[in-house]
Amino acid sequence: MEFRIILSLVFIGITGLLIYKTRIKTNTSIPGTELRINLLPYYYKKIGLITTVLSLVFLFILNFTDPYNLKDFTLLGISLGLSVICLSKERIEDEMIIALRMNTFFKSFYFSLFGVIIYALLNKLVGGQLSDFSIDFPLSIMSIVYLSAFHQQKKLLANS
Repeated sequence: MEFRIILSLVFIGITGLLIYKTRIKTNTSIPGTELRINLLPYYYKKIGLITTVLSLVFLFILNFTDPYNLKDFTLLGISLGLSVICLSKERIEDEMIIALRMNTFFKSFYFSLFGVIIYALLNKLVGGQLSDFSIDFPLSIMSIVYLSAFHQQKKLLANS
């Protein structure tokens, strides 16, 4: 098999595992509990950080030489690593952190959606001369905005 096909299958498998680990569960036996989203354990933050850093290093190396045209996979690795960090629990996961997580998630979603719309409009205005982007661009932007806003809000919460 070609190297790109194997790498694609590995990324599909990892993404499927993440979707399975964070699946939504319902608990109807206890009144007042509706849907609950499972987050990844805390140690997955380290795995996501390692994936992101290694992908950034490979992206830097591939800027100089890229014989197999693997730049798209390194960008996908960055997006995957940032997503794993976002979907991982904190050391202490209480109701305040959950509310903070949901608040910053929606803010980052709207920010990235607004950014994609602005990018598409700008691309239309300049006649399509801007480069097209794949799904890893808005996902990376959303993850970066989420992580920075979440940690900023958490720091403000700790100081008050």
